[in-house]
Amino acid sequence: MILYSVKRACLAPYIAYMRHKEREQTGFIKSALELHYYRPSLYRFITANAADPDMLYTAPLGPDSTVYDIGAYNGDWATRLVDKYDPHITAFEVDPARSPQLASRFHNNPKVMICDYGLHNRDGVFQLAQRDMGSTLFNEPFPASTPQPRVSVRVRDIASVLSELAPQSIDLMKINIEGAEFAVLDRLIETAWMPRIRCLMVQFHEWIDGAHYRRFRIRRALRRTHDEEWNYAFVWEKWRLR
Repeated sequence: MILYSVKRACLAPYIAYMRHKEREQTGFIKSALELHYYRPSLYRFITANAADPDMLYTAPLGPDSTVYDIGAYNGDWATRLVDKYDPHITAFEVDPARSPQLASRFHNNPKVMICDYGLHNRDGVFQLAQRDMGSTLFNEPFPASTPQPRVSVRVRDIASVLSELAPQSIDLMKINIEGAEFAVLDRLIETAWMPRIRCLMVQFHEWIDGAHYRRFRIRRALRRTHDEEWNYAFVWEKWRLR
């Protein structure tokens, strides 16, 4: 977080210039540009996504496939997969403001299971800063002028959860959990679950302490079992089992 703040401070003139240049942007795109300080990899991702709007929803899946949606948010990603492939989806959402909505959204689909807890490298109770789609278990990258509400939430050790659910393999795992991805991926690697994940999509978050080195170590470990399909640093990347 400290290095991230220093980096943003050093890039302040560039950010100010790009903020003016992109002043007509609104909503999600504006928020994403600000969070990623107008980094080139985000622009490359936006261009790639415009050329292939299904890039975050494309995987070798079918009706018998197993999908784990870690950080399900409002269920839009899972819904796209249901419409496209009709797979079995296990969706995890730590925010208590979101999980009831997810359960309601998929209550007529027996192939979608909602788990109202987060995943980490251990069991525990954490404080969640509720920031809509940016809700996080960690310090917020952009503290608001008024404190964000925090609620106590349950997280579970991903290795224990997978042992309970006992999937033979996971055809697709999507991870977008605002900083907890480092702990989750380290745990998957150290417990030898990673070779059982056929396709992985993950969003790394740079504002976590040691993010660059931790991402480097995880990517180095992933290369033992997976090939990188595409990569937009600290935006989204996709890996496929070799």
